[in-house]
This record gives sequence, C-alpha cells and structure tokens, in this order.
Amino acid sequence: MSGIELNYEGLDNHKPYLFELGHVVMTAGLSAWAEESFPPALLCNRAWATALINAHATGVWEHMDPFDAKQNRLSIEHEQRKNDLPEGEYDPQRIFSHYTICGKKIYVITEWDRSVTTLLFPHEY
Repeated sequence: MSGIELNYEGLDNHKPYLFELGHVVMTAGLSAWAEESFPPALLCNRAWATALINAHATGVWEHMDPFDAKQNRLSIEHEQRKNDLPEGEYDPQRIFSHYTICGKKIYVITEWDRSVTTLLFPHEY
C-alpha cells in the first residue's frame, strides 16, 4: 500500500508514547478526504492526523471495544517484557486504534514489528 508520509517528530506531546510508531503514513484516500473536509488550520502540518497519532501512541482507547483495548495493552506489556520471556514465547502483535472525525471512522494501525503506522479508512484495510 502506498501512502503519504507524515512527519510527527518533535511534537509537543505531554504523555510518553507507549510504543514505537515506525514510519508513519496515511492512505491517499484519507488524505484527499481530509483536504476536502477540514479547514486550513487543521490541514496545516496535518494537525488533525497528529492528534490521531498522539491518541494512538499514548493509549487513548477508552472509546474502543474493551477487547481491542485490552489486546493493545497486552501487546505493549508483552513487548516491554520480551527480553525476560523464554525463547520462542515473544509473539508481537499489531496495535489497533480507531477514531471518528466528522462522522468518519479512521483506523490507526501500527504493525507488529513497529516498522510502520498507517492511518486509513476501514474500507481501505
């Protein structure tokens, strides 16, 4: 999947990130929708996407299905203990979030190896 690169480095974030994001991208479809839907202030430096990335990386999952939020927490805990686990027991999982903006659900997914985080619409998954 090709995507539009997002630069999230140097954000003024008061909560620490719970995991590495890797390369952060969004789909062309999501980018086009944002360009049509958001005022210039939110488009500047992709502020709307930055807010979603921050929520995702800091664990803002209270609105999600409890099972999905729990899976995210377990994946992070498991990753933090990977050096203490017996060989072969480390099984990394992806981190999944979703947020609704202007009536549109947007997924934010960080891959299991933390190499890439993608913002996309559910139908683009």
